[in-house]
Amino acid sequence: MQTQKHIWDLPLRVFHWALVISIIGAFVSGKAGVMAVHERFALTVLGLVIFRIIWGFWGGETARFSHFLAGPSAAFKDMMAIIRRRKTEHYGHSALAGYAVIALLVVPLLLVITGLFSSDDVLFDGPLAHLAPDMIQQATRSHHFLHPVIIGLFVLHLLAMLTYRLRLKINLVMPMIDGTSVKAAKDMQPLSIYHQMAGLGVMALSILGAHLLPLLRPALF
Repeated sequence: MQTQKHIWDLPLRVFHWALVISIIGAFVSGKAGVMAVHERFALTVLGLVIFRIIWGFWGGETARFSHFLAGPSAAFKDMMAIIRRRKTEHYGHSALAGYAVIALLVVPLLLVITGLFSSDDVLFDGPLAHLAPDMIQQATRSHHFLHPVIIGLFVLHLLAMLTYRLRLKINLVMPMIDGTSVKAAKDMQPLSIYHQMAGLGVMALSILGAHLLPLLRPALF
């Protein structure tokens, strides 16, 4: 019987699902025109991305950028392995998945930043729009341009999970829930409970800091 091996730390898993929920929440509330809710979800995304950047240097082994960022040749080898239905020996994110991770951090970050400086010219201004009035139109256009980009990334992410499941018989969902997998090439030493709790604390502080940005809006009276 194969034993489960630890591959994902708790803060990374919480980040992953919180980001999924927040991006979907921001998209749905934005389309529904509930801008107060849209802003809160978007600020949560900002806090989560800030946390993930920090965790990319301070988190568990598989969470660190140094673990999965590699050159295009390594990513190409991963892609060819999938096409040929060959299971690789890596654990955590592959080099190919590393590019997806960066895209799923950069695009949401750009969406939030452009949203902070955007305006609908009717009822809603981003909390930082007043600081750069000359940027409002460009920021608003860029914000709307990135909407289909983030949808495309979500679709590609789902297709990648299905590809791994159907072609390589690897379930990528459950390890991101319980943190373990039988497919790991080695058994990692889990982070200490104190390190993980500190990570969750940093995540909470990052989100809180992001949610304070609306306080920079000018007073209406």
